[in-house]
Amino acid sequence: MQLGKKDNAPENLYESMPEKELYLKIRDDLLHSRTGIRLEEQLAEKNPDKFLKEINEYIRRVYRISEEKIRHFDIYIENYIFGFHVLTDVMKAKDISDIKVLAWNNVRIKQLGKRKGTRISFWSAEDFRGFVEMIAVKNGVNTGKANAIQTFTDKDSSEEFIYRFDISMGSINSTGEPYLHIRKIPKEKKTVKDLIAMQMMDGKLAEYLCRRRKEGYLIICGKNGSGKTYLLNALLDEIPDEESVLVVQENEELFSSRHPDMMFQHIEVRYGLKELVINGLLMDIDHMIIGEIKGEEALYFISAALSGCTGMTTIHSADAAGALDKLADYCKWASDYSREEIFKMLSCVKTLVFVKDFQIKEIVENHGENRLELVYDKVKGVNQL
Repeated sequence: MQLGKKDNAPENLYESMPEKELYLKIRDDLLHSRTGIRLEEQLAEKNPDKFLKEINEYIRRVYRISEEKIRHFDIYIENYIFGFHVLTDVMKAKDISDIKVLAWNNVRIKQLGKRKGTRISFWSAEDFRGFVEMIAVKNGVNTGKANAIQTFTDKDSSEEFIYRFDISMGSINSTGEPYLHIRKIPKEKKTVKDLIAMQMMDGKLAEYLCRRRKEGYLIICGKNGSGKTYLLNALLDEIPDEESVLVVQENEELFSSRHPDMMFQHIEVRYGLKELVINGLLMDIDHMIIGEIKGEEALYFISAALSGCTGMTTIHSADAAGALDKLADYCKWASDYSREEIFKMLSCVKTLVFVKDFQIKEIVENHGENRLELVYDKVKGVNQL
């Protein structure tokens, strides 16, 4: 009789356990490969019915909870695995561009260009940690201590957005917990006409940029989230069909469904932007595009100009003139050229465009050896275009 009570204890324990606590326990079995279900295969197949059948068989065998609790768990885990748990609604919202999770109970968003708090909360710190781990698993990313900072894109989960994830794990954060930032890039690409309608620029400015792009390198600068990528993406489709283009980027945010001769590459473990740009110099291309310059790839991007290419890129800076200094610094990191020599090389950069709050605020033309001319300033009312 005593043995019978002991045998029934696990069933009584799990059935009486609070649902959230129980679901997190089963979820951790799944995340840490204790269920016998190959999660990567399930995610690749994108077959929720097959997945639920297999996980339910495991729950009945190991946890022996009621069918009602299993049904409740199915709703949770299907959204967790094939959706985005408590973030699902904001991930789908068209007017939200950024989602930032600073703690399990501190989720912030950028909506229509304005940052604000939300009432969204994960169930617990453990729940949030598991969610970050799940996002990594879904995208084939390792977040161990040697890989505590990860950035990657998800092009498949949504029909409307490309999601760019930036994860930093608790091992490097002062809180001891992960940080998660999600940037949403609409798959319905903004054209130059769209950006004019959105008042990023007017028609005359658009014509000027398309003309200057042909004359030499065009650099789009500004801070994070200012609209740089939107502008660069739109200008890609203004390149004539008969011209060949190579686009290299850290995350897959730039794309074109129109241009017939445009190649896209992204970084991998052994191949950074530098390696992709160097390889691009061997290709038959007219235009070299880098999604964003952050380091020594700048030198090889500039070297492409010596092979006859024109190009475009984005860079972080506080104003248009500052972008050229930043570019020079990056070139210096990768070489022993003097700054004077570097600025001679940077004569290939003809146009510097500063974007802020989704508007073109300033344009500077480079006439060689750091001789800069302000030709447009929206705030000061300068317009020599």
